[in-house]
Amino acid sequence: MRQILSIQYLRAIAAVLVVALHSTIVIRRDYAPEFPMFTTGEFGVDIFFVISGFIMWTIAAEKPTTPAAFLERRIIRIVPLYWAVTIPTAFISTDAGLTFVLPDPWSLARSFLFIPEWNEKLAMAAPIVFVGWTLNLEMFFYAVFAAALFLPPRARLVAVVFLLMTLASARLFIGVSEHAAVNLYTKSLVGEFAFGMLLGFAYQKGFARAAEGGWRLGILLVALGAAATLFRDELTPARLIHFGVPALLVVAGALLLEPQVARRPLRGLKFLGDASYSIYLVHIMAQAVSLKFIGPALGASAPALAVLAQTLFACLAGGIAHVMLEKPLTRGAAKLVESVKKRRRSAAKAALTPAE
Repeated sequence: MRQILSIQYLRAIAAVLVVALHSTIVIRRDYAPEFPMFTTGEFGVDIFFVISGFIMWTIAAEKPTTPAAFLERRIIRIVPLYWAVTIPTAFISTDAGLTFVLPDPWSLARSFLFIPEWNEKLAMAAPIVFVGWTLNLEMFFYAVFAAALFLPPRARLVAVVFLLMTLASARLFIGVSEHAAVNLYTKSLVGEFAFGMLLGFAYQKGFARAAEGGWRLGILLVALGAAATLFRDELTPARLIHFGVPALLVVAGALLLEPQVARRPLRGLKFLGDASYSIYLVHIMAQAVSLKFIGPALGASAPALAVLAQTLFACLAGGIAHVMLEKPLTRGAAKLVESVKKRRRSAAKAALTPAE
């Protein structure tokens, strides 16, 4: 699948939104409790989820694949950096001033395997790298999507969308569970993967090319989606509605703007989009480090500047991690998997060759 610049730009924006939210949280917690909360930063996760559903549908539609090959590519993409960040996070407490701690081996194992675990402090299912709760949901979605690859495309779309929307509405009937897996997999935002898949289906059928005055409609959809996030309290407490639908509008609008966006690429924004996974994973640890010097200098006297500085530092750390960690680890994992497959093919061939 060719890279879509507008999607990369949205990934950059989504990552910065999440980082800014967490920057605000730590500055409010430690230095400026009256500073306004940047709740709109949560919207970054919803953008990521819609994009994920869109990308998974599109790559499977453009190049048919097997469940095993699909999961292999997803694991190579997700696991190496996640494990690399999980290990130091397990031994360093960011809540206790970057102090050394001994991790619970079972928690570490569950984090490595993307098995939901209840976090008493956060009152939600979250792994050691707590932002990894979204990755637990991503891996669940990948598993469901991979299983559906046995089905024809339209049946796959119907089956996966039906399952995801059923889970997204489950809390209306069963309430909020404290069982880790049930709590996680019944969050309403799992329906955003379905939104992305439906958008991918429409994109595959040419909605972006067929739309009259596409760029004007694109601007309108992005503006409506962004504006809707400002009125979450007036809409509904259901995240799938107050953030999921706006995220769908924003991603759809960005796709309509792709012809204009592609004419004048913004290298810096594209790099942030490419590095968004690294930024997302390392920003909590990066903020714990930068808070040591940014907090005392700006936290109480200029909290807005402190939030900005925290956000910039975390994005810089994420960019470095993308180049120095994510890319080499991903390449290494791909080579390792290919090497294992090659050895297995050689062994199978040798087993079939008659002895002389």
